[in-house]
Amino acid sequence: MRQRLVRWVRSPGFKPTHLWIGLGLLLSLTWGGSSPLLSPVQADDIYTEEIAYLSQSTERWIEVDLTFRTLTAWEGSIPIYSVDVSTGTDDDPTYEGIYAVQLMFPEARMEGEGADGKPYDIKDVPYVLYYDGSYAIHGAYWHETFGYTITHGCVNVPVEDAAWLYHWAGVGTPIVIHW
Repeated sequence: MRQRLVRWVRSPGFKPTHLWIGLGLLLSLTWGGSSPLLSPVQADDIYTEEIAYLSQSTERWIEVDLTFRTLTAWEGSIPIYSVDVSTGTDDDPTYEGIYAVQLMFPEARMEGEGADGKPYDIKDVPYVLYYDGSYAIHGAYWHETFGYTITHGCVNVPVEDAAWLYHWAGVGTPIVIHW
């Protein structure tokens, strides 16, 4: 049985190869100078592998493409639903990674501070799928600017599409966010 990666470590400036290089160094020290890791694995390989795995299953999963700013709901290799989304800015990015829905709420209050230091406080955010701490896929009633980078890192979806996604997904649904 294949063990799946369901959470990717992220931090500003972090590159996926750092993890593999660090692991290679650790293994090298453990095995007296020789490492079973011959070369670093690139991030694209990890995302490609996870997408291939999910595509061969019948599992429901969510793909967020940061390049085209689209969200696609899949059942195995079949795209079920696709919508334009808004994602994070350069200062408040949406981090790529492999996640899973952790918590779901029909409505939530979101507050915090952006990278610019300005606070935000949005009440009654609809159809919230938290996947990494305060990062979520959710409906956005306060703007119509989908297809652009304008958020504080969350993935904003039109409300009617967020409602569909909320009722289709469940806790544990895999999410792949990539460039």
